[in-house]
Amino acid sequence: MIKKIILLLLFPSCVFSAPFFNEHERGWFWYQDPEEVKKEEKIISSANASEQMNVLRKEVEDSANLAILYPTEQNLINYAKNYHKVIDQGQRFTNSYKLMLLKNPEFDYSLKFPLNPISHRVYDREKEQLIESTVKKFASEYGFFFFFSGNCKFCHVFSPIIKAFSEKYQTPVIAISMDGGSLPEFPNPQKDNQASVRFRVTHLPALFAVNPKTGQALPVANSAISLHEIEENIFKLVNHD
Repeated sequence: MIKKIILLLLFPSCVFSAPFFNEHERGWFWYQDPEEVKKEEKIISSANASEQMNVLRKEVEDSANLAILYPTEQNLINYAKNYHKVIDQGQRFTNSYKLMLLKNPEFDYSLKFPLNPISHRVYDREKEQLIESTVKKFASEYGFFFFFSGNCKFCHVFSPIIKAFSEKYQTPVIAISMDGGSLPEFPNPQKDNQASVRFRVTHLPALFAVNPKTGQALPVANSAISLHEIEENIFKLVNHD
C-alpha cells in the first residue's frame, strides 16, 4: 500500500516574493493597492523528481524494515513519521488532482463512467436500456442453439434461464441433447447428430447464436450464467471491434 501511494506523489513547491509584513508602510496599511504577489514555480525535471521519489521510497522502506526487525519505540516513531509524511503528500496530490479535474473536466473519467451513487444509477439504467435494445435487435436476426446433457446438473440450472431469455426476447431456442436426455423446460430436444462437432462444443451447457442468412455462429455462453450475463455477452459480441 505504501509503495502505491509513493508512486503517486508529486512535489509541487513555490517561492514567494517579499513578505507583505516586512514592508508594512506600504500596501493595505496605507490604503494603497497591494502589489501583486508573484509566484515563481521551482522547475523540477522528471529525472530530479524520480530521484526524490527514490529517496523517499528508500526512507520509508528502510524505516519500515528497521522497525520490523528491531521494533523499538524510536524505530517505530521514525517509521510513523515517514509513513505520515507520505500520507500527507498523497492527500495533497489527491486534493490538487480533484481541483485540476474541476478546471479541466475533459480529463474526468467519472463523467464518462459515473462513480457517485446518483449518477451511477442513471448511468446503469441507461446502459441497461441500451443493452436490452441491442439484444432485442440481435435476437430478431439470430437463432439460438442450446447444447445440454440430461445428467448435467449445471444444464438443469441453466435451462430455466435460457427459457426466460427466449420468452423475454421472443426468440426461438433449439435445444440439442448430447445424451438423449431432456430438461423440464425443453422436454422434446433435438438429437445431437454431430451438431456439437460443427459448433465445436467442448463444455456444457453451451449456448450459440446463429445467423440463418449468413450461417455465422457466435458463442454466447460456455457455462451456466445469469440472464444479465447472457445479455452482456451479446452486447459485447455486437460491439466488438
